[in-house]
Amino acid sequence: MSKPRLLYLYPGAARAARIADARAGGAPREFFYGMLGLEARGYPIVIGDTHTDPANAAGRTFMSLEILRNRFTKVGWSRARVNAIQDAFTQNDVAISFTDGFTIAMGLSARTLPQTTKRVGGFMGLCDLSERASPLLRGHVDRTIRKSLSGLDHIFFFGSADRHEAIARYGLDPTQTSEFAFGVDTEFWCPGDHLPESEDILAVGSDPSRDYQTLLSAQINQRLRILTRLNVTVPPHLTKVDVIHGSLQSGVLSDRELRDLYRTAQIIAVPLKDVWQPTGQSVTM
Repeated sequence: MSKPRLLYLYPGAARAARIADARAGGAPREFFYGMLGLEARGYPIVIGDTHTDPANAAGRTFMSLEILRNRFTKVGWSRARVNAIQDAFTQNDVAISFTDGFTIAMGLSARTLPQTTKRVGGFMGLCDLSERASPLLRGHVDRTIRKSLSGLDHIFFFGSADRHEAIARYGLDPTQTSEFAFGVDTEFWCPGDHLPESEDILAVGSDPSRDYQTLLSAQINQRLRILTRLNVTVPPHLTKVDVIHGSLQSGVLSDRELRDLYRTAQIIAVPLKDVWQPTGQSVTM
């Protein structure tokens, strides 16, 4: 029996450029979410870039309106971007989304997608989404989520707490849900030899549930380095704080340079807000 064709759905442009480096051990493999391991086992896999823009003017106009709406809902779903890669759904047996916004859009688009393709959607922090929206729009976001979930064949979560809360909150069938056991590439993220130790504190992460302001309010005398895409306001009197604007996916540091920051820091600080998402999971692991 032939293996099913898998469509891996994530912001693929950055990842696609790093596949060769990851296979050679020069970049971490964990943010391919098991794709390289499945390829090694003979599964045919295609990357679908969830940041693909529609090719026609009508689609781009619709997407612009969705982006405007998302500024208020604080949840970035776009059915126009699902439509932009609809051919990829047609050509594969299972479509797997790894980002909250695209998973919601895929579920909402279920009727227009080929019914022969299984729709598998993942969530980083499903039960936090409606709480991020403007108060007047929380009901709308919650109804949208419920409609989207009904259009998915299977739903997976990156944390057990989020999964159990979602089952209770949205009335999900537990047998149609699972937990994705996230792991790290321990061949890449490993101790280094002959690197000078420092007294630096390092904090890394760009999801909205990082609590850098609490970290900055602590009484810290060592140099603190923060690597993030978030806007972090550093009080003028904190002269030993460096904010490096970037992330593991995109930024001013290469994977190897980030690894050296981990290796030489005295402390890795992971400041978190109290949310359902297992925020800080990858950095901690």
